[in-house]
Amino acid sequence: MKQFILRAAVPAALLFGAAELSAQTDTTKKPVVRDSAAGTLATDTKAQFGRLIAALNTLDTNATRFVNISGLTNEQIILVDVRNLMEGNNQVALDEAVSRRERELTSMRNTLQNSLVLRDLLTAKQIPMVQVLAVDVAPDGKSAMVFYRPE
Repeated sequence: MKQFILRAAVPAALLFGAAELSAQTDTTKKPVVRDSAAGTLATDTKAQFGRLIAALNTLDTNATRFVNISGLTNEQIILVDVRNLMEGNNQVALDEAVSRRERELTSMRNTLQNSLVLRDLLTAKQIPMVQVLAVDVAPDGKSAMVFYRPE
């Protein structure tokens, strides 16, 4: 059974740059990002942090790609709490990247408001849109990671 689960999870790992996959459910030992699309846990925080920084450089493009995903469902959206990615990564670099892009962040959030699915998901998880830092649409255009940072 484990063999089947890992094989099914490989495409998601390739899409989102996760080098290490695990079927563990204990999230107290190390930061974990839930990959709801593949039903696996991606624990490679360096790769996820890199995707966040890359997504910050393409805010408007990814926001537009996100709202144009056809038939988007909650299962295609992976919410990533940025706090879980900070261990071993550069907090100052993230803060500087965010502060340099305030105007673009506002524009991206305005664009993302057009996604009823995302708005409903964020509301259900009690995440205000203002906490969304970036969105990274998968290369196939069928799913996305939404990075947010609680205040």
